[in-house]
Amino acid sequence: MFGLACGHFFCKSCWKGYLNLKINEEGQKANLVHCMAFKCSVIVDEGVVQQIVDHDVYNKYLRCVSHFDDAYYAWTLMRALSFLLQSYVDDHPYMTWCPGAGCQLALEISAGDRVLAVKCNCGTDFWYRTRAD
Repeated sequence: MFGLACGHFFCKSCWKGYLNLKINEEGQKANLVHCMAFKCSVIVDEGVVQQIVDHDVYNKYLRCVSHFDDAYYAWTLMRALSFLLQSYVDDHPYMTWCPGAGCQLALEISAGDRVLAVKCNCGTDFWYRTRAD
């Protein structure tokens, strides 16, 4: 018998069959394999996978986890860069976001402290006053 921290115990051959199925069938989602018990949210960790499945299945699991980590890192980096860009434009006295529907372009206005008629590359016309001190 083998169990996780949640206290649910199953025989090793049941765990092996379950993990083989999850890793081989679910691919990239294999890094989030939960306990076999109904509605248990405990995630099976890498050490358990390594201890129970065959070497080739464990290697496939590692590739799935690695791909997940790379994708999560890229997503996190893109969110951080997006936040930095948003902050930069919002705080810059001579920059603004185009108010056009669905437009995500930032415009730099180099006209001093005046009100200007501005035309974005998306075709939106609007009035802008610089926020320079």
